[in-house]
Amino acid sequence: MWPEPGCPLHPYRPEPAQPTPNHQTTPVGTGRTLKTESMKKLVALLCALCVAGTLSAQEKHILGVRAGMNVSNMTFKQDGLSVSPSSRVSFQAGVSYQYNFLESMPFYLETGLYLSLKGAEQKMGQTSTTIRMTYLEVPIMVNYHWNITDNIAIVPAAGFYYSLGLGGTSENKTGNTSVEADTFGTDSDIKRSEFGMRFGASVEFLENFYAGLGYDVGLNNISKDADVKARNGSFFILVGYNFKF
Repeated sequence: MWPEPGCPLHPYRPEPAQPTPNHQTTPVGTGRTLKTESMKKLVALLCALCVAGTLSAQEKHILGVRAGMNVSNMTFKQDGLSVSPSSRVSFQAGVSYQYNFLESMPFYLETGLYLSLKGAEQKMGQTSTTIRMTYLEVPIMVNYHWNITDNIAIVPAAGFYYSLGLGGTSENKTGNTSVEADTFGTDSDIKRSEFGMRFGASVEFLENFYAGLGYDVGLNNISKDADVKARNGSFFILVGYNFKF
């Protein structure tokens, strides 16, 4: 006779039933790990969107025409004293060229050729002095095109410039008597060559239009007089049009 079912000797003894869990338990720390991974993915997505925005509509070459206003001044130092005459409002115009030297990012090497009018004015009583200088100027800068939208880009820039004096006049006027001399002449106290640093920012809009401003800081002493130090400074506002190819 076979043993009764349920007996330990029965050949088909059923396995004891396993308790059914009422809920699943999440290991400690898994929720925090999931949140961290989600944040990493979100940051990566935002970075990708920013890079995609800067790379959109990126051109290799940009040729531009520029024209605008200069507000220039000079600083003179002698025996520990510093004198800054009044600023002189003048004109600046030229062409610019930008080359995208880093294909993966919108960094551009910028240069150009400008005709820049600088100088200063000083009036003391009945005597006034006006210094006018016309320079041929070559900037060398690096800029970055940050595309806000498809039609608007903000472009900060920084670098250096070199200026060669083409001509100008220095006028001393007392009452009705006026005396003029060549600013860069052999008897003048002003050197022809000047170099310095340039900082600027511009906006490119409607694909090709340009508006920008900047400041030139003269670094070298342009005075021929050994006892006097003189430097130029110039604030400028320019508008223009770009040709991209």
